[in-house]
Amino acid sequence: MTTRTASPAASDPGAICPPRATELHTEVTTADELANLDPEVVLLIPEAQARQHCVLAMRRTETSLRVAIADPLDVVALDRVRNSTRLRVVATLATRSDIEHAIERYYRGQEAAREVQEIVETIDVGIEVPVEDTDVSELRKRVEEAPVVRLVNLILGEAIRERASDVHIEPHRNRIMVRYRIDGVLHEALRPPRELLTGIVSRIKVLSNMDIAIRLRPQDGGFTVSLGDRKVDLRVSTLPTVFGEKIVMRLFDKGAFDRKLSNLGMDAEVLRQFHAAIVKPHGMILMSGPTGSGKSTTLYAALNEIKSEETNIITVEDPVEFQVDGLNQVAANPKAGLTFPAALKSILRQDPDVIMIGEIRDQEAADLAVKAALTGHLMFSSVHANDAVSTVTRLVDIGVDRFLVASAVQLVVAQRLVRRVCSHCSEPCTIDPMLRLRLGVDAAILDDGSMVRGRGCVHCRKTGFHGRVGIYEVLTMSRDIRNLIVRGAHDDEVRCCALAGGMETLRQNGLRKVRAGVTTVEEVLEATFHDEEG
Repeated sequence: MTTRTASPAASDPGAICPPRATELHTEVTTADELANLDPEVVLLIPEAQARQHCVLAMRRTETSLRVAIADPLDVVALDRVRNSTRLRVVATLATRSDIEHAIERYYRGQEAAREVQEIVETIDVGIEVPVEDTDVSELRKRVEEAPVVRLVNLILGEAIRERASDVHIEPHRNRIMVRYRIDGVLHEALRPPRELLTGIVSRIKVLSNMDIAIRLRPQDGGFTVSLGDRKVDLRVSTLPTVFGEKIVMRLFDKGAFDRKLSNLGMDAEVLRQFHAAIVKPHGMILMSGPTGSGKSTTLYAALNEIKSEETNIITVEDPVEFQVDGLNQVAANPKAGLTFPAALKSILRQDPDVIMIGEIRDQEAADLAVKAALTGHLMFSSVHANDAVSTVTRLVDIGVDRFLVASAVQLVVAQRLVRRVCSHCSEPCTIDPMLRLRLGVDAAILDDGSMVRGRGCVHCRKTGFHGRVGIYEVLTMSRDIRNLIVRGAHDDEVRCCALAGGMETLRQNGLRKVRAGVTTVEEVLEATFHDEEG
């Protein structure tokens, strides 16, 4: 870890005032330096004191302690640190926002670990009774114990604050591992004692309206939690493993969905094509991509864009991920006979203008969706496929007549998600020669661009990334492409025709975001690996 003396040339004018730092003969500490501190040193200053005076311990020797502080002239703060640590204090200057983010990151982790330890100390965690020998009434009693409630609340609260999309509670031989998926990547968060598994699982089952007596087969459920003014829906799944029941909770932040198509990362041309299709009175618009690629979010944003008092929009989903005001949303229930085809047949008798079916999975649903699009309805749906062209082929493979596909489909959008470079620690970079070789002719897109990478800081959990953005491939059904589909042309021929007509591949669209400094080449390559295979 190093510090540097501030100078007008070296400092970021938007972060720290260089003349003031120079005048005070004070060194300047950057955000990335604050991201790589020893937690034990940080904790030399009590949390309350650190927050009150906006001061953070950075490095210690036998006799001195280097601290980052927002106001080096705050002698009261420096005296308090000196008295509490019994060390000589050397102050360096950092921005208040950088210090506050670092305090939040370091002390929050310690606070969570401390809370888990306090909970453990208040529970009798002797030898765990085998699950099959545990009485259901005993389980219900354990669920209501305050420490178990606190622990589950802690897990959920931390997940929401960390922007997690999923929470994994995984039993192992000697421990429980709690992991959060943040920006598409799993991060370990907590390790509660193995003996607390039964209480944690039972508590979550009760919240999710599951049967706590069923332990040997999977269950699904859900519930809603509130954190401040935020409401988050959780979809919960249990799975029996050799070491106990594993739980995965998917989080849907209701407040996070107040978004428009223009906020999803579509560039101007993609947005123009997509918007032109969704305002048409009929036809089919398809989204394709793997699970977790943002298809549902894009579909919801499109429906948000076109909903009005004059439009009857009905959706059928499995499950309903976001409850959107102004939409008539139906949850598919195969056990009760409410499958996608059954629901779609009923929806067509409900005088709809716009229909959204969560996913086309079989021939019956595909046939009904295509015919609805051909009879005056605007139809939205998703299909699992690698790219836009193979989405059309997928419908044909399911069993829909080529002529009907060519007539009904108006637009196909393939989508992936890539991580955004953290704006707080981004720095210019150049492309690795081996990566340029892998990109082939597409590497020319990066010429004269402003590529960046994230060094890793307290704002991004030292990952270099914060948030995600979509990359898109849009296939507009021109007359030439419709003719190729009708006569059974191979995917490669359809793709060549689309590219000649101006279609941009997923990789090309992603590389334009690399050139604009939004993401990295590695992220785009990982999201579009099938382009190399093709």
